[in-house]
Amino acid sequence: MKVSKIDGQGNHLMLEGYGGDLDKLNDKNLISNVLENLPGMVKLTKISDSLVVECDAKEESGISGAVLMAESHISIHTYPKKNFMVADVFSCKEFDVDKVLEFLKNSFGFEKINKKLVVREYE
Repeated sequence: MKVSKIDGQGNHLMLEGYGGDLDKLNDKNLISNVLENLPGMVKLTKISDSLVVECDAKEESGISGAVLMAESHISIHTYPKKNFMVADVFSCKEFDVDKVLEFLKNSFGFEKINKKLVVREYE
């Protein structure tokens, strides 16, 4: 499934990954590599290095990361204690949703990924 380019607007893909591998969800290097490689895989233009930080908040502890693109951004937030991750791909340019899903599922070992696609627009 591909989303189309929308001038002056954007497609916001929101993902929830369940049953991921604990070690992978805790791996800052893996998360950084995913953020560095995913834009090119779906033909988006990376304009920054990825920023990845550990967040310590008891049960909500995990790793958050983001990368900026000419077309917008990709972000990832992991919750290893819950084997869970949320990710966003926001772009005004066409991209392949199925490639994003496959790459994240393979990278983190998810049993299930829920997706929601929203067209972000102004009135």
